[in-house]
Amino acid sequence: MSMHRTRYITLAGASLAVAATCLPATAFAATSPSTADKTFVTANEQVNLAEIAIGQLAMTHSSSAAVRTLAQKTMSDHMAAKAKLTTVAANLGLPLPSAPNAMQQAQAAQLKGLTGSSFDQLYLRDQVAGHETSIAGTDTEIRTGSSATVVSYARGYLPVAQMHLRMAQADLASSSGSGPGSVQAGSGGQAATNGGTDLRLGWTAGAVGLALLGGGAVYADRRRRALR
Repeated sequence: MSMHRTRYITLAGASLAVAATCLPATAFAATSPSTADKTFVTANEQVNLAEIAIGQLAMTHSSSAAVRTLAQKTMSDHMAAKAKLTTVAANLGLPLPSAPNAMQQAQAAQLKGLTGSSFDQLYLRDQVAGHETSIAGTDTEIRTGSSATVVSYARGYLPVAQMHLRMAQADLASSSGSGPGSVQAGSGGQAATNGGTDLRLGWTAGAVGLALLGGGAVYADRRRRALR
């Protein structure tokens, strides 16, 4: 090998080494969890713990078969989510909380003092509000998360949380008497998962239709009077 060629290879290698040192750290740590990733992991684990805790309360404090069905479903799914998140956290070296957050603990304490329909109404309202918050946080993680591992978990968790929200919304509307033919027992939320359709849309459409029919009747009556 000529001396000229040897010098060329040496200079090329040195250039690559310098270039490597100039690359941003993110180029080598693209999947490392950011502060936002860590915040999501903590919050999601707290949701898992809270759902399991209040689900257990529902099994003994609720008077509604629908609420107990919802509680059993949410507990089962959040236990599965907890197992997956435990693996994710272990692989990334992230700590997980051992208890729900302060607000979730306060909600559980309030539910613990209730039984029957009073428990059911508050439980369902908490389910709706809690899952709306959880879904919003999960959406944010999917859009802006830095860790591919955490984002992948969030993508798998999102449709489960959305299903729980639809179930809770349907049961809350039914138990409040806002749906056609509603009964206190509700539907167990099962109908709400049909094609991902929110049953409240159907009830809203029905209400609009009744309002239009009522307006037409008034108009017809006024017209008859004018012709007399």
